[in-house]
Parts: sequence; C-alpha cells; structure tokens
Amino acid sequence: SREAVRQMVAHIQSSPYASMVIGYNLFSGPSLDCNWRPALSTRAALAEFRSFLRERYKSNLDALRKAWRNQQVDFSNATPEINRDSAQPSTYMLLNAPAEQARRDDSRAFIVRAWSQPILDFAANVKEATQRNALVGARTGNLLFGYWGWEDKGGFGYPNDIGSECVNLLLESRDFDFFDQWASYFGRTIGSGDCGGPVMPVKGLQA
Repeated sequence: SREAVRQMVAHIQSSPYASMVIGYNLFSGPSLDCNWRPALSTRAALAEFRSFLRERYKSNLDALRKAWRNQQVDFSNATPEINRDSAQPSTYMLLNAPAEQARRDDSRAFIVRAWSQPILDFAANVKEATQRNALVGARTGNLLFGYWGWEDKGGFGYPNDIGSECVNLLLESRDFDFFDQWASYFGRTIGSGDCGGPVMPVKGLQA
C-alpha cells in the first residue's frame, strides 16, 4: 500500500494540474470514514498488544500486575479489555478512575495507536513523496463522538468514552496537518440516495 500511495502521488504531482493540488485527504470505505475498528482478538493483534504493554511498562511485570490489580497477568497472557459490560467499573460513576481501571486505559491506548497507525503511515508517505510540500489529513463522520472501539454483543458499543482521545497521536505528528470532521449524515453510503440526502461521488461506483 505504501508503494501504491507513492505511485499515486507521483502521478498527480507530475500531472498538468499539479499546481492546483494543495494536499491529500485519506478516505475509507463507502461512507468515506476513517473509523475502522482495529482487530483486538487475532493472534497478531494479541502479540502486538503484549508488545505494547512491555513498552508501556518497560517490561516491569510487577508494575503491570500492580496497575491491573491482577497477580496472574503477565506479558505472555494479557488480553485487551474490549467489552464495556465486563470492564472494571469506576468508583466515580461516569468518570474514569485510572488507579482502578488500568487495563481499560491500556486497552484504549492500544486501540487508539492501532487506529492511528494507517493514517500516520499514509501521511508520512505523502509528505515524503511531495518533499513535505503537500498538506495531509484524514476524514471521519462520527469518530470524535466516541462511537467506536468497544464491542457490545458483536457490534459497536454505544455509547463509549474514547471520544476525542483518538486524535492525540495525529495532533502530535509533524506529518499530519488537518482532521476533516463531519457529523453523521444521510446519503453518504452507496444505495442510500432515496433518503433525501446529498449524492456522494462514491455512488458512481454503483453503476
């Protein structure tokens, strides 16, 4: 995918309209949203999560066990917390309690990093391919409202409290320039033109 991005940018930057292109915006899927759900239960995802914990706790097993309040957990069997119903509740109702919910916070931080990585990778490649002359961003419809990342009976967990924490890694990156934030709206998916919403260019794929 990196090579495909480089070829796309090279084609555009060498085109007659190159001077009219000021940047690149990453879209994903029929709704144009970059709100994919990172895998959390595959073998590769678990290995990555455990590597993330080693990095986060500097391979200090005692620190991990103390934070998670679990003397059985270690860097070879830890799993992310992905279901709100089974999450350690907070003493403070709607407020997060870091001292009580370390596993939950570690899981959220891992989800954010996993979600951010494709965007940051795209941004870094575009910056390199344009000698850092192009703006780079990404788009979403509902991410900042927090509607993603936790599983609830096999689907998205509503509501959840990750919210704007998602964009922290993007804001810290020197490769990422803007975040294209839209509220959810009708008419953004293929085949939904009968709802009275705007017809998106992606509908042309239907033909």
